[in-house]
Amino acid sequence: RIQLRSAAVTWRPTAPAVATQDSTVPVVLFWGNSLLFDHGWQDPNFVAVNCAQQGMTAADALPRTTQLPTLPADAILIAFGSVELARSKAPTPAMFMEDVAAIVALLRSRHPNARIWLSGVPSTSSSPSEWHYTSTQALLFNTVLQEITGAEYMDLSDVLTRDVSDPHNYDGIHLS
Repeated sequence: RIQLRSAAVTWRPTAPAVATQDSTVPVVLFWGNSLLFDHGWQDPNFVAVNCAQQGMTAADALPRTTQLPTLPADAILIAFGSVELARSKAPTPAMFMEDVAAIVALLRSRHPNARIWLSGVPSTSSSPSEWHYTSTQALLFNTVLQEITGAEYMDLSDVLTRDVSDPHNYDGIHLS
């Protein structure tokens, strides 16, 4: 009988090395929580390898980062922080920064030429109640994300603060 470990990394497509081997467009690796997991990321301008998982925190992801598929990633998009803040016991900004910085360092060592992007923690008023962490909390986490070396920071709050009917998101937090 085969048992799957709960800490295993899954990815889409199932065989990313095969799916990306003859790519003529950039390969983008997605690593994070439902902010990245919830979207299919089908685009003719890049090949998406989505390893994000719903509910995953940076602390959860750190030991799993070494399990990410071996492939030539041109860019890596990382999104953590919203799940941490939505939980009743969020890590301190310093603890969060330590985990994300370690993830970036691991990914940088495996993909020295890739552009690594850190998505800021969205702070919107139109999201469902379970995502109503305070803008102060989000600002603290975003401040430490901006200080991490080896990655570029991007703030998605402007896109996500639009009306929920906007095609960029479906609940004020998750990209569509």
